[in-house]
Amino acid sequence: MVVKDLVLTPFRVATSKPAQKTYINLILFLSTSLTLLGLSTLAYVLFYYLYVPQIGIERPIHLQYGDGPHPHALIPLTSLVPSQPYTIHLTLTLPRSPPNLTLGPFMLALTLLSSSYKPIVVPTPTIHVHPLPTLSLYLTSIQEPDIIHTVRRPALIPYTSRLVSLSTRILGLPLYILGLRTETSTLEVELAENLVFNRKDGVPAYAMLEVQAGQTLQVYDATMYVRARFGGLRWWMWNHRILSAF
Repeated sequence: MVVKDLVLTPFRVATSKPAQKTYINLILFLSTSLTLLGLSTLAYVLFYYLYVPQIGIERPIHLQYGDGPHPHALIPLTSLVPSQPYTIHLTLTLPRSPPNLTLGPFMLALTLLSSSYKPIVVPTPTIHVHPLPTLSLYLTSIQEPDIIHTVRRPALIPYTSRLVSLSTRILGLPLYILGLRTETSTLEVELAENLVFNRKDGVPAYAMLEVQAGQTLQVYDATMYVRARFGGLRWWMWNHRILSAF
C-alpha cells in the first residue's frame, strides 16, 4: 500500500486542481505570447515595406533615333517616395568609332516628369505620311506643370593618343580577334545628388533623357540608376533589419 501511494503521488500531484490551473494558465500565456509575437512581426514587416523604400532602381534605356535632333528616351519610374534623398547617375557604353571620337563634349539633359504627364504614341513614319517634325514629339508634348526637376550634365569620351591607342590595339590583337575585348568606352555621369521630392509636387513617374550629341552618336548600351541615400531611422532599419524589430 505504501509503495502504491509512493507510485501514485506524482500522478496525483500532476493531475491536481492547482496543477491543472497552472497548465491552463501556461497554455493561455504561450498562446497569447505567440499571437502577439505573430501580430508584432506582421506589423513590423508591413511598417518596414511601407516606410523603407526600394534602395536601388535600375532602368535600361532604349534611345530613339530619327525623331528630333538628338537621341532621346522616355523612362518609366516606380517605387520612389517623397522626402527621401536620391542619387541619379547614367552609364553609357559607346564604341570608339570615328564619329564618336570626333564628337567632342556633349550634354546629357534629364527631365523628371510628374504623373500628370501623359505619354504619346509616336507614329511610325511611312511613305504615306509627312516627315516627323525636327523636334521630338515627346519633348513638344511636355508642359511646364509636368516638370518636377530638370538638369543638364556634360560628358566626354576619354582621350587616348594615337601612339597609346595603336600600341594597345597591337598588344591586345589576339583578344580582339577572339572577341574577348572590344573597342568601347563606358561613361558614368552623375545627373543628380541628394535630390529630394516634396509631397506637394509628388514623385516623378517618368524620366525624359536627351543625349544632346546629334544623330551621329553611336551607343551600345545605356542604363539609368536611381539610388536612395538613407539616413536616420531608415538607415538603421535597412542596415539592422533584425535589431530594429526589437
